[in-house]
Amino acid sequence: MPQALATFEMPLLLTGAGAAVRDRLYILADGWDPSPFRYFAAKVDGQSGWRVTRMPCGHDVMADMPGELANELLQLV
Repeated sequence: MPQALATFEMPLLLTGAGAAVRDRLYILADGWDPSPFRYFAAKVDGQSGWRVTRMPCGHDVMADMPGELANELLQLV
C-alpha cells in the first residue's frame, strides 16, 4: 500500500523520556529493496543501548516471520 511522503517528513516531537530506555531494538526487514530503513539501522548499529537484528523478509515482518518477531520482542521483557 502506498504511504504518503509526509509520514517520512513530519517531525516527531519527543519528550526526552526515551533516554531512560536501556535496551533498544531495531528490527530491519532485510529481504526487500529498495528499503529506506537500512540507513536507520546503520545509524544505530553499534551505539550503546542498541541492538540491530536483520530478518530476511519483506516489509511486513509480523506477517512474514511472526514467530521470529515474537522471539525478538520477548527478549526485551
